[in-house]
Amino acid sequence: MRCARLMLDGHCVMSPNLTSFDLTFRGGLGGNEAGIKDLLDGPGGAIAITTEPWTLTIDGQAVDLPATRMWHPRMRLEDRASVAASVRAGRETDARLTPMDDTTFRMFMPERLRHPEQQLAPAAWDLVGIEQTLPQTGVAG
Repeated sequence: MRCARLMLDGHCVMSPNLTSFDLTFRGGLGGNEAGIKDLLDGPGGAIAITTEPWTLTIDGQAVDLPATRMWHPRMRLEDRASVAASVRAGRETDARLTPMDDTTFRMFMPERLRHPEQQLAPAAWDLVGIEQTLPQTGVAG
């Protein structure tokens, strides 16, 4: 709930629990061939995933929220060689992206950012009794 509020106020936040992302390659490289090749062949890098508008349910009440982007500066594909071989063979392949460090995804609502070029330095949740470790520096998005 606190993360949603901060994002609605135009901030970037650290996800409380989104540390990996599962995906399925649907056989072959598809329309974004260059990006997929980078993911399959490279050591890792920044990943951005944008949701459609979504609904958060809080104590039985539905709260409609705008599209949200999850972004991580250093992700890698687990078991990359095996996944790459399977995708190149045209098979549907499940895969997982995991961070190259111990941080979770940053989250923000692109249409709610205060400035389109603002730094994606996560805002603190500022909740009593909940410890939060923030990255040392902000990274431009």
